[in-house]
Amino acid sequence: QLVFLWDEVPYMLQKISALERKSGSDDNSALAILDSLRAMRIENPNLRMIFIRSGKWKLIHSNGWTHSNYMLDEEEFLSPFGIRSISKYHEQHPYILHIGSETFSIHYEPTESRGGLFGGNSNWRGPIWFPINYLIIESLREFHSYYGDQLKVECPTGSGTMMTLEEVAQELSRRLVQLFLPDDEGRRPVYGGLTQFHEDPLWRDYILFYEYFNGDNGAGLGASHQTGWTGLVANLLQTTLERPH
Repeated sequence: QLVFLWDEVPYMLQKISALERKSGSDDNSALAILDSLRAMRIENPNLRMIFIRSGKWKLIHSNGWTHSNYMLDEEEFLSPFGIRSISKYHEQHPYILHIGSETFSIHYEPTESRGGLFGGNSNWRGPIWFPINYLIIESLREFHSYYGDQLKVECPTGSGTMMTLEEVAQELSRRLVQLFLPDDEGRRPVYGGLTQFHEDPLWRDYILFYEYFNGDNGAGLGASHQTGWTGLVANLLQTTLERPH
């Protein structure tokens, strides 16, 4: 059995302790909660607990463990070329926030932002970024080092294919690497609609490391010399080759 706890729990316990100290209360509710969790673990030797980020993994108990995994859903965060920075769900269903008399909204935008926020340079509304993906992959491998092959999730969501967290990490790595590999027609997704980069022998095999990538088709966007983080693809290649398939 697994108990998945939101990552806000440690912050909540810290706030409870701070409020009790401020009020002069002798109660120690935070410690009582931790004692309860510890007792659960002692009474159930097979029980495992893990803190996770809200919205990434959602597990519910209903005659056994089932899951609804938004991160690995191809209609949400998972693209053919990695994890999007905002769910594709918001393309047709924008998130809307009302503050006083003002209304703010955010849509999924696979390329550059259509708004003028930050000088029109707010590009975290859908595109694929290597820093996000690399941290997710490293975290999955860290969790797999503890849970091993006993913990499997469906990837992609709805496919019926169950993978260990290491296999999910490898699948995400494969999708990111796919950005730079030529397809059956010899075209690399990273070059999008740039015909010269696809066909000119003086250009087509010289790979550019773009800043971020189209959340739908993988075309490179932003600065084309962003080796500082997009160059992490070399590490993904090395790690994938070193690990058993």
